[in-house]
Amino acid sequence: MKTKLPIWCVLAWGLMFLAALAALSYRHSVEHSNRAVGMLLEMKAVHELSVAEGMTREDALSRLKTSGLTGIALNEERLNDLVQSGRLKVEGNRLVAGDKSTYDRLQFAVALRGVQPVEWTPNAVVLPPADVALMLETPCGINPDDAALARAQGLEIVVRHANIAGYSGSDIRAVIADSAEKGARYYLPLGDQVLGQRSAVESLVQALTDHDMFYLTIEFSNLAGDRRVVSEIPGRTIRLHSIQQAEIDRLTPGGIKERFVKAFAERNIRWLLLRPPTLAGENPMQDLGATMQVIARGVANEKGAVRAPRAFAEPVVNPAFPAAAIFLGGLSLVGFVLSAPLSGRWRTALAVLVALVTLAAAAGVSKSYFALMVAVAAPIVAYSLLRDREGENPLFAFARTTLICISAGLMVATTLNGLPYYIQLQQFAGVKLAHFLPLIVIAVIFIHDRYNLNELAKEPMRWGPVLGSAVGGFVVLAMLSRTGNDGPVGVSGVELMVRSALESVLPVRPRTKEFLIGHPLLLLGLLWRHRTQGQGKLAPEIMILAGFIGQASIINTFCHLHTPLQVTVIRVTVGLVLGVVGALAAWVALRPFIRQEAQ
Repeated sequence: MKTKLPIWCVLAWGLMFLAALAALSYRHSVEHSNRAVGMLLEMKAVHELSVAEGMTREDALSRLKTSGLTGIALNEERLNDLVQSGRLKVEGNRLVAGDKSTYDRLQFAVALRGVQPVEWTPNAVVLPPADVALMLETPCGINPDDAALARAQGLEIVVRHANIAGYSGSDIRAVIADSAEKGARYYLPLGDQVLGQRSAVESLVQALTDHDMFYLTIEFSNLAGDRRVVSEIPGRTIRLHSIQQAEIDRLTPGGIKERFVKAFAERNIRWLLLRPPTLAGENPMQDLGATMQVIARGVANEKGAVRAPRAFAEPVVNPAFPAAAIFLGGLSLVGFVLSAPLSGRWRTALAVLVALVTLAAAAGVSKSYFALMVAVAAPIVAYSLLRDREGENPLFAFARTTLICISAGLMVATTLNGLPYYIQLQQFAGVKLAHFLPLIVIAVIFIHDRYNLNELAKEPMRWGPVLGSAVGGFVVLAMLSRTGNDGPVGVSGVELMVRSALESVLPVRPRTKEFLIGHPLLLLGLLWRHRTQGQGKLAPEIMILAGFIGQASIINTFCHLHTPLQVTVIRVTVGLVLGVVGALAAWVALRPFIRQEAQ
């Protein structure tokens, strides 16, 4: 049965598309204006490489800076580190500082630990014997000489502090104040907890704000307290990507570059924590510099710059645009429901539900439910408009279907437009549901149109449909496991090679389920159905049904809200072009074997 939409419904959907574009222009402006990425090294790695090559740290930092080095990460030291370096001596229960700077740090550590000294002298402290071992494990701040060296080279200082048992709010504020005084502008947690986890996180947030410092959150990590800090100061949060030394040892130079450049270009990462690609060899420092230069060139190719980064800002969106987009989108969906071939009771109930969800979203409440509703409804609407339209131009039908789903993707991005999504503090929770629920509904509609579900339920079980359903279910489960950023199923080596090849020749790698599966199957199915005029041919109908995998994937691509909008648009466009070209090429080969029915 054909579904015919009233003209006002089509007009509302078109105006929604324009309003969504206007609202998202603010997001594009924010993303486009923040294209700087910083390259970060740990001072320990610089020191080790400089010693290996017989050069001073000043020369090493100067050389690395010309290769793109932007910042230095300084780990806090403990009194035991000062003992090992010879700056602090332990004489029984007496700690003796070798210079004034070390003495100041000794005083700082004693104050942090809250130990009551037996005696203070001009260059030493006498402690109760039982407290000596405890004091030696107490942090004493970052190395002031290293901090001065980094400042002299014009490098940003990223300070790393660990959470210590017994830290109070005043201790945390003192630690951050000490680092800020030495020039630190960024805080990166050391260990598996943020400072203050869990009862004193507010003190960390307040200290970072008071000293105009930024918090670095590590991508793909699960640090205790991280999300709490990010939620408190999203405007002071910058995302960082790093590769552990054990992992970087297994990567080729091209693989290292790809990882870091893709993190910058496709996931809004603005700090890159590098580690030496090799610790041995004739010139490990030179190898590190070469790797940094390759990454810098890759960033430049992505229209970025290697320099001190900044945090993303909340887009200042004209509220009229998202409100209009939500209202018009909801109005259009109400029109579709009222036109759907449903019983009066179901039609009324669905229309009321759509209207209520729309009004709530327009009022700023439960926007995620509205986004999910649009993402699920759009492919169903598009499929309904394809039913029983064998005489329709296949290219026009494909274009209309795709435009509906692109509009829905833009609508999701408009509804959930904001800083928390850029830095992945919040994510669209309905990504998987939006990808598969419409496919299931479309499959039910297809089966009902062809077999009538009421009659089918009365027939005895047949193995053919059962096995077919099992195969279809297995395919859906396999796709489900690979959908999203955290799918549990890995990617095969062959697929990784194909992906790498695509990335080397295309501006952005399209999604496989779009350009290789969904789009070709949908267009081929429409061309086949049009040629045979739907004369009982099951194959083209199944191809159309499977082709909606690509259409649902288009919406799913827009649901990855931490991916820059420009990258998403290019990815969808490239996938469409490749899919259409592939389908037309396949059609040229298949067309002579498909008999055309008499008109």
